[in-house]
Amino acid sequence: MKYPSATTIKADLNIENGGSTHKYFTERCHVYMGPFIPGGVSGEINESAELSTDEIAYNSPFAHYLHTGILYVDPETGSSWARKGQTKISTGKALEYHTPGTGAHWDEKMWNSKGEKIISEVQKKMDKE
Repeated sequence: MKYPSATTIKADLNIENGGSTHKYFTERCHVYMGPFIPGGVSGEINESAELSTDEIAYNSPFAHYLHTGILYVDPETGSSWARKGQTKISTGKALEYHTPGTGAHWDEKMWNSKGEKIISEVQKKMDKE
């Protein structure tokens, strides 16, 4: 299932770009995304998150790798631990995540599970304004 883009969601909710409701939407997405991220809410990836009004940036060195969900290896050794200065190559093999509910594309997992709840919370905030 393809989930709508943030731009589409914000337009549907009539959220002003850069406004307080926009910031609230981003914050709610971050809160609900935590349990879907490998390592969970208190894990290194989630702890590395920096929020701006319209973005959640995960700054852990492993975030992109785990978000894509594909095993990359050193081309000479075949190890997932690459030698210094070596660029890894894709194996095309999916990573295996150990914590149930976590995994690649955690933003999509979160939105498919919690999107309606976030929309409801944002709408309630807007109704109070």
